[in-house]
Amino acid sequence: MTQPKPPRPDGHAGSFRPVEPITTAHIDLDAVGDDAAEFTRCLQQVRHIAGPLSNREIAARSGRQLSRWMVGEVLDKGALPKRDFLEAFLAVCGVPAPERARWDRIRASLAPLGEPLGPAGPAPAGRGADNRRQAEKIIEEAENRANEILALARDEVGRIMTQANLEAERARRTEEFRVKGAEDERDSAVARTLSLTLELDQVHEISMKRIKAADDERDSALARAQELANQMAELYETSWARIREAEEDRDKAQARARTLSLELEEVYRKIDELREKLVHAAKREDGDRELELEKAQQEIATLREELNTLSRAATTSKAGRYLDSGSDDIFSSSDRAVPPTIGA
Repeated sequence: MTQPKPPRPDGHAGSFRPVEPITTAHIDLDAVGDDAAEFTRCLQQVRHIAGPLSNREIAARSGRQLSRWMVGEVLDKGALPKRDFLEAFLAVCGVPAPERARWDRIRASLAPLGEPLGPAGPAPAGRGADNRRQAEKIIEEAENRANEILALARDEVGRIMTQANLEAERARRTEEFRVKGAEDERDSAVARTLSLTLELDQVHEISMKRIKAADDERDSALARAQELANQMAELYETSWARIREAEEDRDKAQARARTLSLELEEVYRKIDELREKLVHAAKREDGDRELELEKAQQEIATLREELNTLSRAATTSKAGRYLDSGSDDIFSSSDRAVPPTIGA
């Protein structure tokens, strides 16, 4: 039997990016027998060990050799994969070539049980297939743009947090320097007071007038020491107020990032629902398919508006200077193509 070669990137397949090598020796493939569902569960274990990896990430790392739809059919719906799909999937997950051969032998033993999927998967023929591919392309581009916005937001939050920490550290050092100066001045005043007290004892017998002058100077030094102590307390209070303000700014930036993250997660969920609708629409009769595609077109427009809203929201924040260039609309003119209506 010829040893299968792992997939590799080329000019037509995009960038093939497998994860770090893993081992699947502990997965009991002998227990699969003739149970295709058990084989699917073993493949799901591989995905979990490698990441876990989502269907979208597996498709992206495969250099477009595998589509999200095809990965979902195998891992989520239990379709039996073909040899090329299995080879590409295991390579993406970092399974070494010797172990991939063992997986292929189990797959070959299950092949007579059903019609396996190929790298391209079973796709509807005719105009509906073109519409589905075009819709998938629009969804993928929208997801990429959403990821870019989220990355920019995260970078800005990190920058704000770093700046806040630097400002807090700078304020702390400044206040420490001021406090140290005040303490040194207070210690100097106390030492001077002690010196004056000794002089007072020495001149007590000489002149009550000099004693009175020394007492006055001592009182002045004590007042200065008290004044310096009060100033030191004020400096402490000012320092902590600035630190609390910097921490509040950091917390606000974190809350904003979490809000953007939740909104983007909602957009991802709607995109997945739209993909499912398109897949079901492609399998129905022409009349129902046309209605479903029209609804899908409207939902695509809604998703575009939501992503644009997120982009503008990020632009109005401190991350704006990172988003101003090329963020007026998340869809370029080439991205605005809507899948044509069937039968048009």
